Amino acid sequence: MKILRILLTIALVNSTMHAMGQTTDHVIGKIVDEDNKTIQGATITAEKITDTTKRVNSVSDSTGRFSLKVMGGGSWRLTIAFVSYQTVKKSFIIANDTAAINIGTIIMYPAKQMLNEVRIVAERPFMTQEPDKTVFDAAKIGAVSSGTASDLLTQIPLVNVGPSGDITVRGKAAGVLIDGKPSPYTDVSTALQMIPSTSVERVEVMPTPSAKYDAAGQSGLINIILKKNIKAGFNGVVNLDAATQFDDHAGTDLNYRNKHIRVFANLNYHANRIFGNRTSQQFFPLDNTTLIQKASNTDKHRDLDSRLGFDYLFNDKTDLSITQNIGSHTINSSSLLTIDSAQNNNRVAATGSNDIMTRNNMYSTTLDFTKRFEKDGEELTATARYVNEQSHTSGELDNINGSFYNSQVNKGNGKNKMYLLQTDFADPIGSNGKIELGYKSTWFIDNNILNATTLNNTTGNYFYNNALSNNFTYNQQVHALYALYSGKLGSFKYKAGLRSELDILSGESRLTNTSTSSSHLNFFPSVYFSKSLTDNQSLSIAYDTRIARPTFLQILPYTDISNPINHQSGNPGLSDAYTHHAELTYVLLMPKSNSMFSASVYYSNTVNSIQLVTLPQNGYLLTTPENIGREATEGVDIIYRLNIKKLFSVTGTYDLNYNTFNGSSNTTSNVSGFWNSRLHLDGNIFLPAKFILAAHGEISGPQHIPQGYNISNRGIDVEVKHNFLKDKVTVAAMVSDIFHQRRQSTHLVTSQFIEDDILKENSRILHFHLSYIF
Repeated sequence: MKILRILLTIALVNSTMHAMGQTTDHVIGKIVDEDNKTIQGATITAEKITDTTKRVNSVSDSTGRFSLKVMGGGSWRLTIAFVSYQTVKKSFIIANDTAAINIGTIIMYPAKQMLNEVRIVAERPFMTQEPDKTVFDAAKIGAVSSGTASDLLTQIPLVNVGPSGDITVRGKAAGVLIDGKPSPYTDVSTALQMIPSTSVERVEVMPTPSAKYDAAGQSGLINIILKKNIKAGFNGVVNLDAATQFDDHAGTDLNYRNKHIRVFANLNYHANRIFGNRTSQQFFPLDNTTLIQKASNTDKHRDLDSRLGFDYLFNDKTDLSITQNIGSHTINSSSLLTIDSAQNNNRVAATGSNDIMTRNNMYSTTLDFTKRFEKDGEELTATARYVNEQSHTSGELDNINGSFYNSQVNKGNGKNKMYLLQTDFADPIGSNGKIELGYKSTWFIDNNILNATTLNNTTGNYFYNNALSNNFTYNQQVHALYALYSGKLGSFKYKAGLRSELDILSGESRLTNTSTSSSHLNFFPSVYFSKSLTDNQSLSIAYDTRIARPTFLQILPYTDISNPINHQSGNPGLSDAYTHHAELTYVLLMPKSNSMFSASVYYSNTVNSIQLVTLPQNGYLLTTPENIGREATEGVDIIYRLNIKKLFSVTGTYDLNYNTFNGSSNTTSNVSGFWNSRLHLDGNIFLPAKFILAAHGEISGPQHIPQGYNISNRGIDVEVKHNFLKDKVTVAAMVSDIFHQRRQSTHLVTSQFIEDDILKENSRILHFHLSYIF
């Protein structure tokens, strides 16, 4: 901390000395579209007319506002550019005694309204730093044209998507929002698989989100912002994707808009087939027993998602929107199993098969209301949502030969409902301040029924197995209030807030006549400070607290024996986990080349951390979530983007952290701490005739988990893309995991057992993509 204080002091003194003797004038303003909606990410350039070497740049924030520091009086030209909008140019004069110039509200109009459809191409920055979030432009991400939103996230700095679709930031579980709202699907990975990557406009990564957002999630939030079609009349886009190993997608987005209404419809179909081989080896030193299981897996996914919406604009300050979502998600999984068990010189072998079908149907209705007041920036929004999701599962575990386990047939149904009410109010105070207030209530009602029958090898009949069956009801309510104030004082920006959340939980198992309930009122502060060192350099510090509540599946008291040597079970006794997180970030922008550099130092401390642990049972292992105690992480991440216009761009992300767990000897390994590292590289080469060669690669070292580590992983994707017909048509071909290296491997070691598990799926696939904009 002493070194950090010295560095901060040097930075502040340096910035102060740099500014002495020069007259600095602030140019401020706000950018909106023709409907008075704010435009985020517009590029603003101020250039001195008599000396074009004097140039400063900025980007409009989420409220549409911008601020530039220009030095020296005289005549200046302001240029505002944004993709698909007409470029705006304004001139202004700075007098010697000018303190600040307010350009006012600048209205940008769609490029389609220009005579003879003159096209405007504006260069948006790859990354912008805002209070409590880092925003990445999806258009700058390569090698994902034929992918989904989940594939896009794999190339966002600091974000990682696991083989099962779990999403983490800096290796910790993160919440995911879509357009600022929770996904209507219970499983967010399902929702991301249904969104084409080309439908995403930007991704907001919030390691330390403000009090405005839900406190749930161990490592912040990811907000995926979808593209909004602002063109008048009827228009849309069609996407088609195909792959060599049956990974196909077809989708369309249709829009109609006039002065008062907008009607939109989205339909997306996605089907794929995943082949994999899994090998698990377990050794129990106490009785010298070794178990080896090999499985050949085939998973078939079929997803269909539709969305129909209607917006009505009463006037330029009030609009109402209603959206209906209908989706279905089906998975058919089949496995062939072989098991070898050896104890001293005795060996037992068994073979079997496992077939599971899961089908989910989802219906949701969302109502949004927005009211903008006469005061610039004063706004009231309200959202109401209802979600009804139903699932059906059937499975058969068949013992072909051997006596290692008995055959089993399962049939189950699930019903999940969610109700959401939310309202937010923002009111600017003075020229630089803003207060935000909000309320949110969410209700979850889940019911899961599973009937398990097991074969009696003596009689040849199936009997109802009460120990493996389940009838569980789960109810959770989360009611939240927040207050947030942000402001600016000279070159300092700050944002401070407090969020309170009351969560009420109850669960009941009707088969065992047991129940659980809890009620907690928690307060979550958040603080953010930033200092502009120069026009293109900033230093910020942030702190927040978060909570990880046990999910429905984590507390579900059901034991899954589809893997005969490693069963899975929920834990109704889980408690909430609380995390304190702080980070210091330095950002350097190089606007002339659209390059940038950032470095962050962070620390997090989690109490009652929820982790999967594996415990030996009678002849098998049981994996279940548990509160293991304390988890601490300290680390640094670096992001660097080099952009040479019209030639190439490359982005590198490196994250290094030290992770420790402090739990019981049964739930943690003998290693007191562990270094984790990840390196991501993304590059684009701009070839003649509008061809782009893009590549994405990543390599991760061993990742620490409580009882061992996930073995290092790596992979490279390569894509060639071409735009033509005035960029209305895009064709692309991509090879994922070109060297076929990606796999999921885990090594667990305790005093009672050692396990090595390796899963290798078909990851080298040739993808083709075609999109047409009309």
